[in-house]
Amino acid sequence: MTRPTLADFRKAQPGCELAALVDLGARTVLLTDSAVRHAQEHLDALEREARQLFEAGALSPVIIAGPRGLRVFLRGEGGEALCCLLAPGADVSGITQRAAAVFAPQGGGE
Repeated sequence: MTRPTLADFRKAQPGCELAALVDLGARTVLLTDSAVRHAQEHLDALEREARQLFEAGALSPVIIAGPRGLRVFLRGEGGEALCCLLAPGADVSGITQRAAAVFAPQGGGE
């Protein structure tokens, strides 16, 4: 996973305001890409929400609608998850397929 891969994902996903790759086992945010800066506490809260959802047995993707938009959580292999904040009314169709590129192994020693 590279920062440009995450940035490409966010730009390709309609209405995606934040994409964060998290390590659920280490309980940490690995990478983020966003149009605006988010406080670390906000990113940590997203990681915690993803971890709690998947530890409770939720199946990926998890889509939660709220007054400020959608929170989407997609679990990858190896304990990683992609957390996304989407604008209200954003189209989530195709998000699972786009996320596959984020989780795909990177070649070239990156």
